[in-house]
Amino acid sequence: MMVLMRYDAVNSNADYVNGLTAGGFSGSPFNGAASVTRNRITPGVQFLMHANIKASFEYQFRPSQSVIFGTNPVTGLPVALNPFHTNTAVAGLEFVY
Repeated sequence: MMVLMRYDAVNSNADYVNGLTAGGFSGSPFNGAASVTRNRITPGVQFLMHANIKASFEYQFRPSQSVIFGTNPVTGLPVALNPFHTNTAVAGLEFVY
């Protein structure tokens, strides 16, 4: 058995400059300022079941993002509505002959 933990970080200003246009506002679907690093943490486990058979499982915790934007009535600035996480679970079975 092998337990693993992977950490990925992305700090790309191009995602914010070339972002989606939603509700009349141009910006990224990711919440936060353009200088904020988006982190992804992936814990996983792999089992060597036989000399040529491996089973694995990984789960990715991803940053929050929004598709719907609205306007803050007090400041008049765009605000993300209903943020969500696109977390991912992956299971695999590998074999070699």
